[in-house]
Amino acid sequence: MHIPKHPFPMETVFRTCFLATFAMESDVLARLLPSPIKPDVHNGEAFLSIVISDLHDMRPTFIPRGLGFNFSQIVYRAIVRVNGERGVHFLRSEADNQLMCFAGNLFSFFHFNYAGISNARKNGAHHVSVVSKGGVADINAAYDISKATFEPPASSVFKSMEEAKHFCAELYVAFSTL
Repeated sequence: MHIPKHPFPMETVFRTCFLATFAMESDVLARLLPSPIKPDVHNGEAFLSIVISDLHDMRPTFIPRGLGFNFSQIVYRAIVRVNGERGVHFLRSEADNQLMCFAGNLFSFFHFNYAGISNARKNGAHHVSVVSKGGVADINAAYDISKATFEPPASSVFKSMEEAKHFCAELYVAFSTL
């Protein structure tokens, strides 16, 4: 079941956006999901993604540019299926703007939490640091983007980047339960 919560369309500019996707056993991911939401499985694996983004002017489309929120956001999302339809389920999100956390929880299913976030490029790498309340969603990572490839590694369950993109990124429905 998906219940729309976004009462109006939103607009933003993504200054940076990374999608780090991790394969896992489907029964492990299933324990994190409310019924009737189930992991979507590809070649025997379930997937959890972390979206690392820096957003500029996030706002409802009827609000003029320049009056939106500027913030960094980390989204932990499961790739799921409900009654044959594919989409995502947001397990939690971190944002470094308290007002965005409040508004995001009021008008979305992102499950925002306020956290200290550093999200910047330095010496050919993208560094991400998240300090969450209680340490439950902390991240300290550096991604070497100077050597980025556009094909999955040999160990991947995906045969091509196009297949990975279709399965992991091109998802337009968010599922939640009340």
